[in-house]
Amino acid sequence: MKPHVQKRGLSMSQFKVLIVDDEINIINGLALLIERYLPECRIVGMAYDGEQGIHQALVSQPDIVLTDIRMPQADGIALIRRLKEAGSQARFIILSGYTEFEYAKSAISLGVEDYILKPVEEDELCAVIKKVCASLEMQNQQIKQIREYGLREILTASGERRNIRLKLSVLDFPLDAERYLCVVWEYDDREEKPALAGLKESAAKCLDFCRTVLTVPFLKSLAVLILVYDKENEEKPGKAVSRMKQQLSKNMDMEFSVGIGLSYNRPEGICESFEEARCALNYKVIKGSGSVISYKEIQNLQTNQTLVDMQDVKQLEDCIDSMDDSGCRRAVDQIFKKLEHAGDVSLTDLQILSLNLVLSGIRKIPFMQFQLNSYLGINILSLESISRFRTVEQLKN
Repeated sequence: MKPHVQKRGLSMSQFKVLIVDDEINIINGLALLIERYLPECRIVGMAYDGEQGIHQALVSQPDIVLTDIRMPQADGIALIRRLKEAGSQARFIILSGYTEFEYAKSAISLGVEDYILKPVEEDELCAVIKKVCASLEMQNQQIKQIREYGLREILTASGERRNIRLKLSVLDFPLDAERYLCVVWEYDDREEKPALAGLKESAAKCLDFCRTVLTVPFLKSLAVLILVYDKENEEKPGKAVSRMKQQLSKNMDMEFSVGIGLSYNRPEGICESFEEARCALNYKVIKGSGSVISYKEIQNLQTNQTLVDMQDVKQLEDCIDSMDDSGCRRAVDQIFKKLEHAGDVSLTDLQILSLNLVLSGIRKIPFMQFQLNSYLGINILSLESISRFRTVEQLKN
């Protein structure tokens, strides 16, 4: 009976397999079975004695090592022990004959995943390797979730920025790159899973100049892409993200709004870049949903700084710091009442000024606090500001 062939989904990893056996016919037969019936696996090496197997494992870093017990140079037990001592994280499956059964059991103390008796049966081989692959997939998902949680904590801890590099190193974050940049994506929260899957797939195609692209889900409608790349590619992210957004919107029939932060030459810069990308995203109030906005655009905006008394701005920031909802309302009312009596003030000036007030406050508060504060999350970014723009413009006319 032929083993069941499982179709590999987009989310399933492909695991690297190394086969070590001193019989070439056995190696070729195992390789053929794995390639035919286990699409979740990829053969990365075949070795014909223990020493050769150790060398190939250290070079190719396989996820699974399928090794014979009795081999010249070094047997299977010695191979496993030496690779473990070298820090290998591979899972080991032992091949043994009936006469070696007791010897094979001694490998259990070394953390061997399973053993298969020779002659190898197709069904047994596939069943054992599938079990190991399922265990590896679960482990990868757990590591991924821990990494995402850790990165979220780092990005949003606006008041606690100590030891960021150490925290990133624990998460196996690349620390030796030349540029780091965050891009915040907003999408329909009812389509969270397809949106995230689409982001990851599209990022692999459109952001291929990056060393690494990490996708960090936020809440139900936001995701952050952390781009890690070399300085020579400094001009590529903006164009690539715009192209990526256009393709995603078309292919998935979904609307994406995108904010792009500034790039930094140190890994700790992802915190600043994240805040800048978040601020840029909120500028969609003026540019409209479905826009791609970089923080550079906000930096280059010019407005009449004499429109608002800085004491009023300070009062608003204090209310934001203390999460004083009614105080924020009073501060905004006071600012716009003064603007009602101002002279020649254009609608564009009012829009830019209002947005800058919002963004200056948003950068001062943690992300979760921003989401929980309904006044900042809804009113100031939509209803209140738009209403004020119209009211002042009507008074002027």
